[in-house]
Amino acid sequence: MRLNIQKKIILLSAAIFLLACWADNWVNSLYFSSEYSKVLKDEVFVISNTLKNQLDRLLRMHIPIGQIEGFEELCQAVITEHTFLSYVMVVDTEGQILFHNNGSRHGEKISDPLVLKGIAGLNRSVQHSVVNKEKHYDFFIPVFENGTDHVATIRTGFPATFISDKTRQMTQYSLGIAALFFLIGLLVFLF
Repeated sequence: MRLNIQKKIILLSAAIFLLACWADNWVNSLYFSSEYSKVLKDEVFVISNTLKNQLDRLLRMHIPIGQIEGFEELCQAVITEHTFLSYVMVVDTEGQILFHNNGSRHGEKISDPLVLKGIAGLNRSVQHSVVNKEKHYDFFIPVFENGTDHVATIRTGFPATFISDKTRQMTQYSLGIAALFFLIGLLVFLF
């Protein structure tokens, strides 16, 4: 009789522990995903602002944006340094790519109405876009000549799956640690 009660207590304790671990993991993954998303968005805006500052400096030297040389190398360097980014480009107000981390995209015209709306915006913004059939976070920072004339927009993006993959990785680590402590606790409880 005593062994039967002991088994029930162990099973009930294990069930409560597993439920608590699941709930904790679920809440943590939601919180992690939200906070990581905010941090990553801030980082992309900092990266994009660095590019904007470089363009602003060149425009203050009265170099027309269409005559700037070597900016594609800077876009490529950003992609190399920040491997989570999918693309970095400078687009004119009509949607024509002036500079791109992939030099072969130079001169292409963007036709997606949602992206064109982001390019036309006069304030920095972030939106969801579909790039190569994959959902992306799309960042837009306008570039002004003489402080007033909107001449271009810096567009930067990364796949939305980057955040979900990091969240899944964190969840797996958390579950692994919980399982380890569950086994240790079960062994201690049994002996």
